[in-house]
Amino acid sequence: MNKAVEDLCESVDEGLNIDKGLEIMDDESFVNVKFAQQDLYYFKGVLSGIDQLGTLWILPEQQFLNKNQLMKTLQGTNFVHLVLDCPVRIGDMHVIKRKMNFHRVLIVKILGPDLFQGILVDELGDTMIAVRHDLYQLPTKIKNIPLLTVPVQMYGIKKKDGVSSSSDVFNRIKNYYNNNNMMVQVISKMRIPQFPVQADVFIYNSNQKYDNLAIHLTSDNNSNRTYEPFGFYEDWIEVVAHENLGWLNTRSQISFVVQPLPSTFSLQKGMWFPFNIVAYPNGTELVTEDCNVITIQPEAVNPEIDFQSVYRKKIVGGLKENNSRMKFTEKSFKKLKSQLANVGPKRPTSKEWGEGEPVLAYYEDIDEPEYSEWARGRIKAVSRDAKATVYFTDYGHELQDIPFSNLRKMTEAERLHPLQCINVRFQMPSNVNELKAIRHQLELVEIGPRLGKVTEIDIKTGMPTIKIFEFKLEEDEQVFYKII
Repeated sequence: MNKAVEDLCESVDEGLNIDKGLEIMDDESFVNVKFAQQDLYYFKGVLSGIDQLGTLWILPEQQFLNKNQLMKTLQGTNFVHLVLDCPVRIGDMHVIKRKMNFHRVLIVKILGPDLFQGILVDELGDTMIAVRHDLYQLPTKIKNIPLLTVPVQMYGIKKKDGVSSSSDVFNRIKNYYNNNNMMVQVISKMRIPQFPVQADVFIYNSNQKYDNLAIHLTSDNNSNRTYEPFGFYEDWIEVVAHENLGWLNTRSQISFVVQPLPSTFSLQKGMWFPFNIVAYPNGTELVTEDCNVITIQPEAVNPEIDFQSVYRKKIVGGLKENNSRMKFTEKSFKKLKSQLANVGPKRPTSKEWGEGEPVLAYYEDIDEPEYSEWARGRIKAVSRDAKATVYFTDYGHELQDIPFSNLRKMTEAERLHPLQCINVRFQMPSNVNELKAIRHQLELVEIGPRLGKVTEIDIKTGMPTIKIFEFKLEEDEQVFYKII
């Protein structure tokens, strides 16, 4: 073994990479895959490629040196072809030569006695077909080096059927951003270790800022849209548990998802969007750390809003850019509410409910019956008189004394359906009196909805900070005001 191989294997032994792999099951065999150690909730890196499913393969910056050393080692090693009687199994790691360079390939499917499907695990994540003669033996030490690139799916969107090749998509992104380095930031949307990582991916643009890649790829201004948004649990399953990702054992990982999926509505710095406030997640107390956090629901509006402001053209342009996505979000929510309204009354009731249990609950508004609805929730407490306190997950607030007769069980798809609200924060005022005035203003709606402009996105939590604006009538004209 040459010195480069020894150095890289020594770096692995010293703990630069994880020593526990993600165990992956195939119908025929076990595949044990190890990904390089790092924080999967937030990391920076380079977009190396896009596979056939639209999954991004990202090389984290912590692995830059390891990747260079690995590639140098592969190109400097004299590999030996597999012998004819050498068995090839699912999960085996071999070497293949493409365009004069050697690459590690993971076997994920046996297509015939000498025909195999593999994944280029350190590069583009491409699925490729190899015959036995294409494969070379890989020294055990190199074979055991963890995968350096990470598969990431842009949460909330999926690749459209029948679009151009993934390499074309990759090159268009590269050309649009004039970004030869393809530097990205990844902020996970789900707080569980999962592959592919479900995340917002922000790509470095020519203005030295980061754009949300999902928003760019589905924007109304993008004439070559190769991705489309999704809004339902079934859509997410179709993406994350695709048969071509079976080698990652994605269906087993899904069993660890117990809370509703996060909202599929994405934001980025500088984005304008209309919304309604539905709750204050930390209650009415004004002394808590997060008393400037509000729960909102995005709402589609006609972007050609007539109002007085020197910034009207810029604001309307921003609203137009994401108008179809806003409409899609609203349409998905209406569809969900229609489905729940249909199944709720038909399901049997139950006399046994426990704290923390997911539930389909009937919210009854006696004063305004048109606002009554079946909605998803979670039981926070039960009383001896067969009533429950329910936290409504799509609205961010709770209601007490809901009778058991208004509670129903939910299916897995209903329970895990993406949330229809998100938490955002506004800039914390300098004192409590200012905060009281702002909260009071937020509770008074003269003309809705309000508009928000994203000023920052927390890289650790993904929570946006926004400026909040509203409309008022003055002398029969709609005037634009900033609240905070």
